Amino acid sequence: YWEITTSAACPHRCTFCSTDAIGYPAINMNEAALVDRMDEAAAIGVRSVMFAGTGEPLLHKGINRIVVAAVQAGLDCAFTTNGVLLNKLHALSLCKWVKISLNAGTRESYSAIHRTDEKDWDRVWKNIEGAAARKGACTLGVQAVVLPENYKDMAMLASRARFSGADYL
Repeated sequence: YWEITTSAACPHRCTFCSTDAIGYPAINMNEAALVDRMDEAAAIGVRSVMFAGTGEPLLHKGINRIVVAAVQAGLDCAFTTNGVLLNKLHALSLCKWVKISLNAGTRESYSAIHRTDEKDWDRVWKNIEGAAARKGACTLGVQAVVLPENYKDMAMLASRARFSGADYL
């Protein structure tokens, strides 16, 4: 298993994020180097790669090419993402699973917890619905970190996730 931070940048500033201390530098891994390492990783026994880490992996402009290279090398691919750019993951159907961090059941608590504009709430749900329609065999999930600020939202989040096309919460 290999976890890769393709981009250390993130458009959200979630209240619980441990990377808040590093300031979300706009550092992207070198695309060519990552593509080249996929065959090497498979050759030494790596079986899967998850794109996640200290930033939003979908901010990397070469993410689709990186996923294709990983799959061609025989690696299973997965993502943890905030979902704002999920519509940019054209290689979605090549992935085994994608997990979207939502952490709230209402637009208002989402905005407060993610420290982002409320419009992102609608964008993420639209992206989940679009991904559900084009995901193929990819398992699409929604996750939440339960906090004092959102625990009362969990039933609303579960209902919304159930009807969005997500496979699990």
